Amino acid sequence: MKGFLQELPPAVIETPAQLQVFASSAAFGSRQRVILNIPGLADARAGGERLNRYRHECGCSAGAWAMTAAFVMVLIWLMMHYGPFNLATLKRMPIAIVGAILSAAVIKAVVIARSRSRARREVALILAKTADNP
Repeated sequence: MKGFLQELPPAVIETPAQLQVFASSAAFGSRQRVILNIPGLADARAGGERLNRYRHECGCSAGAWAMTAAFVMVLIWLMMHYGPFNLATLKRMPIAIVGAILSAAVIKAVVIARSRSRARREVALILAKTADNP
């Protein structure tokens, strides 16, 4: 029995029209790899790899950094306001936890949105290159 998390076969795109249809479909947001095999496109492999990298960006690393930074900053603020290592600071520790989680979620969403935008620009760039080379 095959697992439900098996990798999808890559989508092989051979024409600019196929790329345009793929970019406007729901599959564009999926984890399916894309292989560009468009004739006349000199850097098809590099463009496909950039497109895959942008589409698959999850923002986990940036979210982890943001979570850590927010937790430390709020913890320092709590210690400066209520004093270090006392019950008042400990009682307000959930504020630091909530701040860290919210910060991670916001940064993760920003990174994903930025990467999807880059992927759309990469598609537009590839389509422009193929239009220049009929």
